[in-house]
Amino acid sequence: MITVEEALSTILSAFNPLPSSRMSILNTLGQVVAENITSKIDVPSFKNSAMDGYAINSNSCTKSSSQTPTILSVLETVGAGETPKDNVSPTTAIRIMTGAPIPNGADAVVPFENTNETELLSKNLPLKTIKIFKKVDSGQYIRSAGEDISSGQLIVSKGTVVTPPIIGLLSSIGVKSISVTKKPIVAIISTGSELIESGSNLSESKIYDSNQLAISVLTNPGDEIVCSEGAHILNYEKAAAAQLSGVQIRPIPSNDGMFSKEVVEEVIERSKYHLPKISLLSWENTHLSSGGSILDHDMFVSTSNYAKEKELG
Repeated sequence: MITVEEALSTILSAFNPLPSSRMSILNTLGQVVAENITSKIDVPSFKNSAMDGYAINSNSCTKSSSQTPTILSVLETVGAGETPKDNVSPTTAIRIMTGAPIPNGADAVVPFENTNETELLSKNLPLKTIKIFKKVDSGQYIRSAGEDISSGQLIVSKGTVVTPPIIGLLSSIGVKSISVTKKPIVAIISTGSELIESGSNLSESKIYDSNQLAISVLTNPGDEIVCSEGAHILNYEKAAAAQLSGVQIRPIPSNDGMFSKEVVEEVIERSKYHLPKISLLSWENTHLSSGGSILDHDMFVSTSNYAKEKELG
């Protein structure tokens, strides 16, 4: 017998990378990235405000307090996506929204709550001047260009599985399409003359096939699944050639145990992918005691049979 680790190593040695293709990032969820992706831009690409408030020159507010506020003239209001028309001086301020570009001459942002804006608006007074009630430090509430991502930075490594956050990340650097590995076609063949499909009338000596569906849901989202409906394959070699053309992964959950009528085992023993019997005792003791489920164990026992026949594209 060989260990589970030895069997797994033998199985994985038969894998060959599938070809890649370029796809819109919206269609790549669950697929494997086939290239290293670096950013061509800084994120953010310009200095911008991290708060709603007033863009000012910090030198004008070195002694600001609630008793001695600094009074500045308000030049304009700049929202996210807009470009400032004016430059800030030591006696002026520009009302600014979160994400808006920092105007020339400004080196800090004062949040609304540190000004008298709320008082002015409550009295329906125009925002022609604003009082600053706190000392302001240079760089306060300003996000620098490239603070999140720098141009040339590696964003996603080859071999990464695409998730919703990765799609969002790629969108933030302007990437529309990426190269991903082709999704495998997975064929699942249940063997055993006692098996019948769920929903059929359960006759004497028959049981419902559960392994096929259980293994199907363990595949990655979007994998193409091919399930055989014949539970007892009398001529497996011909059936595989006729039904499984182009299939990369072929799990064969077997319910025949080690009896003389094990069709799959006879076929596998004539193939070049035969593995010796696998000892699961040490794996059971370590895996199940560390939180592995009985389902994990059953699935591994079932799929260990398919490892003997594995033929990967």
